[in-house]
Amino acid sequence: MTTPRSPSATLLSCVDAFNKRDASAAAAMADDRALFEIPMLKPNRLRGRDEISRGIEAAFKELKSVELTVAKPAETDSVAITEGRLKVTRNSAPDEDHQVGIVAEVHGDQLVRFSLYLNARNRRLWSDETIL
Repeated sequence: MTTPRSPSATLLSCVDAFNKRDASAAAAMADDRALFEIPMLKPNRLRGRDEISRGIEAAFKELKSVELTVAKPAETDSVAITEGRLKVTRNSAPDEDHQVGIVAEVHGDQLVRFSLYLNARNRRLWSDETIL
C-alpha cells in the first residue's frame, strides 16, 4: 500500500503539469467530481476530469508558454495554499504577468479542488471557446 502524497506535493505536481502544458497530467490528478477554478476560462469553474482536461487544453492552444512559479506551500491534512507568479505568452495578445494564489484540496491522492486566483479584470480570456 502506498502512502498518499501530501497536499503540497499534489499542488506542486499540478503546477508542474501547467508548466509542461500537459492538460492530461493535470486532469489525471483530479477525481471524477473535482472542481478547477481558473478565471481566464469560459466557464471559469470546470467540473470533472473531462471538462477539466478540455478546459486546460483550450487554454494551452492559446498560450505559447506558461511559467508558473510558486512559494513553498503551507498545508493542512487536506489543503495546500501558496502564492506566486504566472507569466504567459499568448498567440494573439500581449504577454501577461499575474500575481496568483493557489489552493489545492485533496482527498487521498486525488485533487478535489484546484483554485487559481488572479486579477482577471480587463484581461482577455485565454480561450473564447465555451468548454461545456
